[in-house]
Amino acid sequence: MKNLHRKHKGGAIVTLIVLMLLGYGVWIGIQYVPQMVESKAVESIFDTMRTDQSVEPLQSEGAVKSKIVKLLQINEMNEMTENLKVSRGAGTINAKINYERELNLGFKVHQMQYEKILELKK
Repeated sequence: MKNLHRKHKGGAIVTLIVLMLLGYGVWIGIQYVPQMVESKAVESIFDTMRTDQSVEPLQSEGAVKSKIVKLLQINEMNEMTENLKVSRGAGTINAKINYERELNLGFKVHQMQYEKILELKK
């Protein structure tokens, strides 16, 4: 009977460790998934801009910036507008969104750096 009790106790410890690891994975996922969705939304906005530029080209930085700001507002990403920089290059208009997010790992807070670049030919 003592052997049966000892085996059961070891199984409980293993189950507890597995549940702790699963909980840690869920905790990291709860933080990371929204960051990934946000990054994909910015990529989608830039893809929309590329498609629209091939159909109806925008000629000025102001027009490009206002269209990106409008798309960010539609996606409820208003805080991204302060991270948006639009400039003119040689025959192109360049847009760049650069921002940081934190990922709390429990033992360390990791800074996640995101940068998305859009180059539109005139």
